[in-house]
Amino acid sequence: MRQADALAQAHGARLCIVHVMVPPMVDPYDAVMIAPHIDPANGRRALADFVRKLGLKTDAEQVVVLGLADQEIVATAQARQADLIIVSNTGMSTAGRLLLGSVADKVVRSAHAPVLVHRVPVAR
Repeated sequence: MRQADALAQAHGARLCIVHVMVPPMVDPYDAVMIAPHIDPANGRRALADFVRKLGLKTDAEQVVVLGLADQEIVATAQARQADLIIVSNTGMSTAGRLLLGSVADKVVRSAHAPVLVHRVPVAR
């Protein structure tokens, strides 16, 4: 976020921070919930707290949406006519990326605008 803030300041750009809350999933074999109910108000509070603690210099728009992360990031960027999308990888292992796919990879493949991926080191 600090790198995005610095880029926005250097170029006089708007900054929009998107937090995607993944909806509850249903196990297709048991038809039971495997994730708790999601309250968008909690997401907005958590995002506001996170942004406040960062002490960003740019007045960032904060958006909380419910859905699949890659799709919602791209849709939000497209709706706001973003010139650049910045995402981070999560430091997921190679096996994890192969099994689950990477949100950053999916955003790169489907975005309408250039994507900058901020690499987060894998914890060892």
